[in-house]
Amino acid sequence: MRIIGGARRGLKLADVGAGDTAAHLRPTSDRVREAIFNLLINGGYGNPVQGAQVLDLFAGTGAMGLEALSRGAGRATFVDDGAKALSLLRTNIAKMRVEDATACLRRDASALGPNAHAPFTLVFLDPPYGKSLGERALTSAIAGGGRLSLSRLAAALGRTHVGHLIPDYTAYEELLELFEMFTPIPIPLDPERGYQATAADLRTEILHRGLGAVLFSNPSNPTGRLVAGPQLAAYVEAARELDCYL
Repeated sequence: MRIIGGARRGLKLADVGAGDTAAHLRPTSDRVREAIFNLLINGGYGNPVQGAQVLDLFAGTGAMGLEALSRGAGRATFVDDGAKALSLLRTNIAKMRVEDATACLRRDASALGPNAHAPFTLVFLDPPYGKSLGERALTSAIAGGGRLSLSRLAAALGRTHVGHLIPDYTAYEELLELFEMFTPIPIPLDPERGYQATAADLRTEILHRGLGAVLFSNPSNPTGRLVAGPQLAAYVEAARELDCYL
């Protein structure tokens, strides 16, 4: 197992055999890693690896996050709850000489808790098969403030204008600005109408502002306004007709 590309290309990583066979470590193969990074860098999304804040869940030997660091990522945080995996991971970090750009957390990836640091912009996870751990890990990460959901949205949309309703969760604009492919566009709502927006209002905003996506909390924070039932259905219909993510 080795680093495939970037500044540390060709660096041999610690053999899994150096760990404990009971740990059931199955690192992502060199060939699969190369395919993933080719898709990320050459897939029409710009270069999401350069300068990225990387989260490597079920990190194992850390090969994915370390590959990202070799290719220009800014920092990588590795999460695994296995002692042997973390031992191999720390060995590989030392081989890469990236101690100052990494953090290792012995933690259940499906129960991450809040992130008190900069939001992650690139996330890898390769969980054990057949245990639904991937879904639980994503749910846990998204619940920490929505940052991973924005990362997934960025990967799906590419460069686009994203509208966000005002007043709504005020951190949205700050978060959106972290994603260079997004242009955040605030959409102020009228307090005299109780901060309500009809489907016709939404349609007008999408058309006039050239929006590729509209982001809003439901219920809204801080007003508590809930969009549900026929109103929500009308929102969804308008967004579908105008090819806009909601």
